[in-house]
Amino acid sequence: MLLAIGISSATIMSSVTKIGRRGNASVQQRDAIQRFATQLRTDVHQANELPSSTEAWPLQLLGSDFEVRYEWSAEQGSLRRTRLESGQIKSVESFEIGKERNAVLRTSENQVTVVIDTEPASHSFVVEAVHRQPAPEAPNPEKAEQ
Repeated sequence: MLLAIGISSATIMSSVTKIGRRGNASVQQRDAIQRFATQLRTDVHQANELPSSTEAWPLQLLGSDFEVRYEWSAEQGSLRRTRLESGQIKSVESFEIGKERNAVLRTSENQVTVVIDTEPASHSFVVEAVHRQPAPEAPNPEKAEQ
């Protein structure tokens, strides 16, 4: 009888530990996705222009004095961001989102969309970054009169 109680207790403790680990991994993945979303939006806003419509990784963003490249590795379950300045790598960041997830890229004239989902799809995350063109200069009436 005591042996059965001991085995049951060990099984329950093991299950609770696994649930806790899965919950912790899920929180870490959500945090990584949130950090990725914030960084992607910043990079898109700072880019001079977006690449033409594409649905394939890598994503390359060019600014006046920098280049940022995003790559997806399904094997590692991570998105990787590399920032270059004058052709030199300045920083590399990895966003671990989980091997069970998939990241799909779509770009258009003024928007980058990354859909991060699971198989089977239960909770998808959609990250959208809109590129805002600088406002055109308003005509100066004083210059027109000259």
